[in-house]
Amino acid sequence: GMLQGDASDLFINVKPSARLGVTTQGASRIYSQRLPNECQANLQATVDKEALLVYAPDPCSLFAASSFSQQQDFSIHPDSSVVLVDWFSSGRYCNGEHWAFDKLSSRTSLKWLGEEDSQPFLQDSVSMDLRIKQTNPSETDPLGVYNFHAFASLILYGKETEEIKK
Repeated sequence: GMLQGDASDLFINVKPSARLGVTTQGASRIYSQRLPNECQANLQATVDKEALLVYAPDPCSLFAASSFSQQQDFSIHPDSSVVLVDWFSSGRYCNGEHWAFDKLSSRTSLKWLGEEDSQPFLQDSVSMDLRIKQTNPSETDPLGVYNFHAFASLILYGKETEEIKK
């Protein structure tokens, strides 16, 4: 799990024709914080020619009054394949913490290998600031998420993902 102010950096390099699967042992827990000092996670991955990366961690679970920011940057060769899963839960639902965190920001960008200074050809961003409920208590579901228990993004690219897409 991550505590207030924690930051992590992960670097992945998948060499030509290699296959790599990255998972986790359980949900990433973002613990409650007393000060507005968010946790941060950064991932930089390179996927070379004819390589495959499956990045499928367990969901991120933000506890009440927590904040989390995540940036995931992938530089991929046009002849590579990637399966990327980014997901988070509504919190500790059984403890009454249903969308009770303060803030979540997640951005995933894909760029062509060798063109890292250019604009991404794909970018997926999620930003949720649930502190809005504090300024307008009559608004019970300002972001339209209350009926759901998780949010997920799935990105599939390359010939190795063709069967999954079907």
